[in-house]
Amino acid sequence: METQPTPACCVCGTPGVLAYANLDDALFGADGRWSLRRCPNPDCGMMWLDPMPTPRDIGQAYARYYTHGDRNGEPDASIARRAFRLGYQLVFTPLVATLTGARRERRRLELLDLGGGKGRLLDVGCGDGRGLARLRQYGWEVHGLDVDPVSVRVARERHGLDVHLGPLETAPYETDSFDAIMSSHVIEHVHEPLAVLRQIRGLLKRGGRFVAVTPNVMSLGHVRYGEHWRGLEPPRHLHVFSPASLGALARAAAFSHVDVRTTPARAQSMARMSRHIADHRARRVLGWTDRLVRELESVRFQHEALRAHGRDPQSGEECVLRATK
Repeated sequence: METQPTPACCVCGTPGVLAYANLDDALFGADGRWSLRRCPNPDCGMMWLDPMPTPRDIGQAYARYYTHGDRNGEPDASIARRAFRLGYQLVFTPLVATLTGARRERRRLELLDLGGGKGRLLDVGCGDGRGLARLRQYGWEVHGLDVDPVSVRVARERHGLDVHLGPLETAPYETDSFDAIMSSHVIEHVHEPLAVLRQIRGLLKRGGRFVAVTPNVMSLGHVRYGEHWRGLEPPRHLHVFSPASLGALARAAAFSHVDVRTTPARAQSMARMSRHIADHRARRVLGWTDRLVRELESVRFQHEALRAHGRDPQSGEECVLRATK
């Protein structure tokens, strides 16, 4: 992939300091080795790739992305393994959420604080449309867009959704036409996040709400797992925000009533995948016993993350931005 230098923070302009170097893509096998810089400004603190793939070549980083195969990064996973994971997702994950006390927070996060609303809603980066279909049940008139043709096809065919294929700037939407816009795990993937937020603001009606979710670089998981933390995901995560930098970005885009909280709701899955990344980079081959131990450790981390969040509200694995036009 062709790359471009990005020596300074896109939010505050401060030159970055090297945080991590020579990282591979342990999840989906994109070519290259990658470095991340950290903003030393204490009022910012975000991280980003330097250099990062150019807009022309970034698509190569998604050639084996989860939308093109198994969601855990193994497109050729056996039927037995897929069946096991389905059972795990349907039974064990909800059970853990209940036992750890994360169930309510996960439900809130799934709805992005938009449950029970009415009006026109746009999901920027809607994926396969499952989230949009759920919000449609709450009374929203839903629309979506995504750049991945596989996801868009699923959203259209499986859920019957109105989904535009292409980036935001190509979408056929009028200004001041949406009551709410949501974006889950998208802003970290874009080269010009400020420009994207300005476009989103332009599509909102006066008083309309914008809600976004993105990994939190200040999280307990990042502290625990360092360069193996799932939220870094080089080379697809171009920018990894702190609560302060995400709020500053929204204010720079002229949003008002900006609020950023963090959530530990998905700490279990973040811990599981962070351990997976560490094992992959260490070339460890795990048996079923090892996998069980790793899963139990991720459950324990979910408990720990919930307790830590009670002491430090900035320590959740994800940032949740809420802003108003």
